[in-house]
Amino acid sequence: MKILCFGDSNTYGYHAGGGRIEDNYPRLLESEKYQTINEGVCGRTTNCLGSFIKAIQQPHELTIIMLGTNDLSSIGGYAVDRIIMQLEELIVIEKEKILLLIPPYIHYECVVGWDYPIDVFDKSKKLEDAMIRLAIKHHIDYLSMKDDLDMDKDGIHLTSRGHQQLAQKINDYLHHYA
Repeated sequence: MKILCFGDSNTYGYHAGGGRIEDNYPRLLESEKYQTINEGVCGRTTNCLGSFIKAIQQPHELTIIMLGTNDLSSIGGYAVDRIIMQLEELIVIEKEKILLLIPPYIHYECVVGWDYPIDVFDKSKKLEDAMIRLAIKHHIDYLSMKDDLDMDKDGIHLTSRGHQQLAQKINDYLHHYA
């Protein structure tokens, strides 16, 4: 099965100390059964319809989408309703199966070097609720990361261990539901 992984810096594998975690979750999913296409771009928000249309032209059977983290920062600055509207634009044009990954909660007191509002934790929980409703509305599968993944010192990006944990969650999903 070919899997398209579409997202932001956490899909790309950005390392808070600079550079890239080569064993990012898309690469860790690679096996005899699964081939992945990593379409992660640092700074990407849900306002990405053009790049999504281009990405889904590549042959694949499953699309994993993990977006929303940058939308809650000053980069995106989007309200939860707008984030959901923009995610819905992506969902309705994709003809293949979708797995929606809901990003980890953002804790303001842990965010270092990034511009997030003081109420970002509450907004990230509201985003989670809205993304679950969106997934149910469109009959797509979802996994919520909550506080389940190991986060880097900047409070936004996954560590190598976090990528391993995420890959394991996705592998468990693929084993049971795909």
